[in-house]
This record gives sequence, structure tokens and C-alpha cells, in this order.
Amino acid sequence: MPTVSGHGRVTLTPMMFNNKSFDNCTPEDKLKFLLIPNRFDCSDLGVQLVRMEVTDLAGNMDFCETFVDIQDNMGVCGGTTLRIGGGIKDEMNEGVENVQVDLNISGSFLNSYSTDAAGNYMFENLPVGNDYTVTPSLNSNVTNGVSTFDLVLISKHILNVSLLDSPYKMIAADANRSGSITTLDLVAVRKIILRVANDFPNNSSWRFVDKNFVFSNSANPFVAPFPEVMNYNNLASPMDISDFIGIKVGDVNNDATPNAMLGIDDRTFNGTMTFATAEQTFNAGQTIAVPFTADDFSRIIGYQFTMNFDTDALQLVDIQKGELEGLSESNFGLTMANDGIITTSWDNSKTTLNGKTGELFTLHFQTKAAGTLSELLNISSQYTAAEAYAELDGSDLESREVKLRFNETVTNGNDFVLYQNTPNPFTQNTTIGFVMPEAGEATLTVFDLSGKVINVVNGAYAKGHNQIVIGKNDFAATGVLYYRLETAENTATRKMILVK
Repeated sequence: MPTVSGHGRVTLTPMMFNNKSFDNCTPEDKLKFLLIPNRFDCSDLGVQLVRMEVTDLAGNMDFCETFVDIQDNMGVCGGTTLRIGGGIKDEMNEGVENVQVDLNISGSFLNSYSTDAAGNYMFENLPVGNDYTVTPSLNSNVTNGVSTFDLVLISKHILNVSLLDSPYKMIAADANRSGSITTLDLVAVRKIILRVANDFPNNSSWRFVDKNFVFSNSANPFVAPFPEVMNYNNLASPMDISDFIGIKVGDVNNDATPNAMLGIDDRTFNGTMTFATAEQTFNAGQTIAVPFTADDFSRIIGYQFTMNFDTDALQLVDIQKGELEGLSESNFGLTMANDGIITTSWDNSKTTLNGKTGELFTLHFQTKAAGTLSELLNISSQYTAAEAYAELDGSDLESREVKLRFNETVTNGNDFVLYQNTPNPFTQNTTIGFVMPEAGEATLTVFDLSGKVINVVNGAYAKGHNQIVIGKNDFAATGVLYYRLETAENTATRKMILVK
């Protein structure tokens, strides 16, 4: 309240804080109460600690402490200062740490604050009567909470199979910040998982929305702009509830770690998905094929992992897709292949695969030294965490651990192999590579969909890697073609496409 001298002052009483204090001997009306401190003026604006003491007739005393927020609601403090503060928490109500909160005054930068582990920030000693803008930002650890599990959930939302159940999750799914959720967002998220990209396109790793904002359509938060800053015009009193909801972009299952207090999330698994390949021993100068199968692909709708191989003994030549639906070169990250690291991420939310499947994919290596495959190749979580996802009855999803098993030994590393032609599709020339286990005769036959032979190449080829270059002038047809390589012991067929 204003005083005669023009200053502000407020006096508090213990009864404003007493909550049924009692004593077993002294009647309640005989208890003595004391509040320390009990008088505040304009110099005390803000949150203040107070102590309430209760004493009985025998002189026994007890106390409690609490806080009081001193505000200048009537504007009597004139030229004194005020503060702006609040909390930044994620949708799970966990504080988001290290958010840079910028404060602008009348359009000019004034100060910045980094949130603590609880997500709190506070600007103090601010001049009264100015216009203020609070802007939070955080663009670090982009992979935090982002996995192929999120791709599965985003895909289900796009396909209208199972919609994301909050506007914050939908904002997280909009990885490219286009104001919609499309397959382009899936591409952007997968590049982060594979470590092919370091940032989301046109976006930061976190976004922040005014906690008190009510979306006009919670099923589509993009129909109208939502506030990612807070503006205060002609501010005359403290603002201690400038709260934001933090949204980790790409994370729609809310498993990002927002602060150091929570520690590292130790993922629990409900089972195991085991990849398998044959054990191989080899000498230097060979080309080996390493096909991957799975023991049981029942209900698997996604997986991811890091593949590590020893670059002193192996050099990656090619990755050949197998029978797995939707698998392509975009499901592999090869930016670190020269360092012996391959990342992979695959998901299919359209169908559930039941039972076993054939070869998922095949890695082709040039051997640089003699060795045994199991000693040079392994699956890890070094960059992309090794985990798989299964769809249960009722559309529930569970995570599974990923392991790699080596089956019976293949002693001859130079198995017969027919590679996919490159480039494919092609318009001029294409190269067909193949591996001969022994030197000998081989015949390459090209035929169309009807089985009509349109070109034949015969030759004698050396043991190991060979290749044949063919061009459009060798064919009297375009479109889908097949090529078959035959030796005395082996036959293999692949498909290629010649375009005009």
C-alpha cells in the first residue's frame, strides 16, 4: 500500500500463514505467534523467505519457513526494478537444462540466461515500464531421443493408422519445420539417426511453446501460429510465471534426456532380434559377400544399429538390398565407412511381417588381409543405438535388443557372386560385376520380360572379381530387363532397367 511519503509498504501477520498450529497443553488462543520479517517495502520486491515461530505457555517453540512473493500491483514503487522468470519443462514435466533464454528490451538485446537442471531462469533488476521479449533457444545434441522408433510412430501418424496424441508431439514430428507432417520429415529424421546430417533442415534441435497457450485445434497445431516467445508491454510488475514447454524435435515418444539430473536412459528390452551371417575365413585380395538374415522377423517393423568393421582387413565395396520391403541405399549411412563404420535404420509401418524372411541385405567387401569375419565385424550402439521394434496385438510396440550371430564357417571367401549393375537404371552404359570362385568360362545372357534373348556375352574370366560393361547399343529393347550369369557350377539372375 502507498505511504504518506510516497513509498510502498506492506505488513504481514502470522495468521496469514498459520495452518492449524496446536499444542497438547496450551489452548490455541494462548499460543504466541511471530513472523520474521513481517514488514516489506519497495526494496523487497520479489520472492522473500519468512519464518513463523509458535511458542506455548511453557516457553517451548517450534517454527516453519516458507516464501512470500512481494509484488507492486498498485504501481506505487515508481522507479524501482522488477524481474522476469519462469520454468522450461518438457511434456513429461521434466526441466530442460542449458536453454539459452534471451531477454530483449524495447527491441534491443539486454541479457541472456542459461536454465538450470530444473529448467528455471530469472532476470532481475529490470527497469519498470518497458517492453520485454523472452526468447528461449537450444540447438545441441540433435540425436538426443531420436530413433527409428520415432520413425515408426511418425509413419503411423502420416498413414492415419495411429495418430500422435498431443500437439507437442506433432510439432516434434515436423522435423523440417514446414508446418505439416510428411514423408520429408521421415527423411530428415532418418538422416539424423544415420549421422548423415548434423542438423534438421530449417529447424533447431528444440522448440519452445508458451505453456499457457491453448491450441485452437489440438489435432493440428499448425492451423494457426503458436507463440515461441513471450512479449510484455509497459511491464509494471514482476512476471514469475513465464513458463515454456520444451519440445525435442524428432522425438515423439518422449524419451529424450532433458537434463543431467536424469542421467542416461538405460533402455530395457523385451526380447532379442538376432541377425545372422555365415562365418568366413579369407585371404588378402578376395571379394567376399556377407549376407544378413534374421532368425525371426515376426512382427518386426523397424530396426537400427551401428556396424563396425576392421579397415585394416576389409574395405566396403557395395551394399546389395535383399527381400526386405522398403530397404534402399537411403537406409544406410556411409559417411564414416572409411573409418569402418556403417549406420543403418529401417522401418515399415504399412505392414507387419510374420515369420521368417530371406536375405535382408548383403555387404560386399574387398579383403586387404587374411582374417576371420567374426573377429573383424560386429554390431554395436557406437553411433546409432542397436535396437529393433516389434508390433504386438493391439498395435502395442515393444523394443528388442539387436545381436549378431555367425553361423557355420565358409572356408572359401571367393563364393560365386553376381552384383547389381551400376548405375541402375541406366541410359548409356552400365557395369555388371561378379566374382568367380575359380578361373573359367562364363556366359552373360540378357533377356526381356517375355524371355526373349537380346544379348549374349561369352568369355574366360579370372578367379576373383570381374566385370562386363554393356551399353544401350547392345540391346534392341528398353524398360525392365534381366541378366543371367552362368558358369559350369553356378547360375545367378538379376533385374536391371534401361531407360530412353
